[in-house]
Amino acid sequence: MDRCCLKNNRSISITDKFAGVKNYDVSLDKQTAHIVTGPSVDYSTVLEKIKKTGKKVNSGSADGVAQAV
Repeated sequence: MDRCCLKNNRSISITDKFAGVKNYDVSLDKQTAHIVTGPSVDYSTVLEKIKKTGKKVNSGSADGVAQAV
């Protein structure tokens, strides 16, 4: 997976990059996080990491394709 977009209902902060994350952008105004990973990181791994922050994820996509949350 090269790109992942997760939309949540509250602001999130990604302070620790985990292995494979190349870049991320968090918009507090839009309540979104855009995460770019290397091919070794799959969508479920990114989703799990964000859910562990205690934030609710409402929707997500990987490479432009909607994914289950």
